[in-house]
Amino acid sequence: MALSQQEELDGFVSQAAAQLGVDPAALREECQAVLHSLPPYAPDGPLARDDQLQEVRDTFCTYVWPLKHPEHGQHQAAYDALMDMIQQKVKTTIYMLSDRSLELTDFYQEVLIEVFSSLDSFSYRSQFKTWVGAVAARTIARVLRTARAKKRSAHLVALDLPEAQALPDDSSPRVEDQAVIQDMIGYIKMRLRTTADQRLLIVFEKWYEDDLALYQIAALLKLSQPRVSGLRQQLLKLLKADQHIVQWFDTMLP
Repeated sequence: MALSQQEELDGFVSQAAAQLGVDPAALREECQAVLHSLPPYAPDGPLARDDQLQEVRDTFCTYVWPLKHPEHGQHQAAYDALMDMIQQKVKTTIYMLSDRSLELTDFYQEVLIEVFSSLDSFSYRSQFKTWVGAVAARTIARVLRTARAKKRSAHLVALDLPEAQALPDDSSPRVEDQAVIQDMIGYIKMRLRTTADQRLLIVFEKWYEDDLALYQIAALLKLSQPRVSGLRQQLLKLLKADQHIVQWFDTMLP
């Protein structure tokens, strides 16, 4: 039998407070906002709803609440875990784009700021790591656009072109919808399914989507790490030869 909304909120607050070691009254308002962001019922009944709430509560207690409250004892652990997610996603994305125009630390800082400023918008409908990855992807796009716009502007000044011909420095985000990124990932995976060596698809999924290190992928595939590195190089060469993918990146990051 499904719980009423009030019973569900009371149980969520009580268990979150015990997990965090915090006064339930301090959690109630934020917990209520968390539950309001979820569908009212899981499609498979109360047991599925319990599993959903457990996952949401773990994310809230492990990452969201500690990150929002620096005084909390778990803040440093949550911050360190977040930085690991950011660094892995930034390194992977920049590696795929083959862009070395900026230091990785520039991206780390920008993504970290964006994650903290967007925490209230996290809806718990995806894994926290997946959401951080999406924030990182669009932040990287914005940072690169800004850098390239400044570079274009500098080139125009150096060429002494009339001001009317100068390109605007428009660094506002144009790729905000995570679905756009997911569409391209879907296309890449469909493209890789047509290759003779299906290990390329596995390498892409485990490396780009799951953020696994090469040695972890090597263990899964029972290959040497140099062999997996070679497969990754083959994967990147294949993707960069696909004009649809190249044009998409050109549109995303002009």
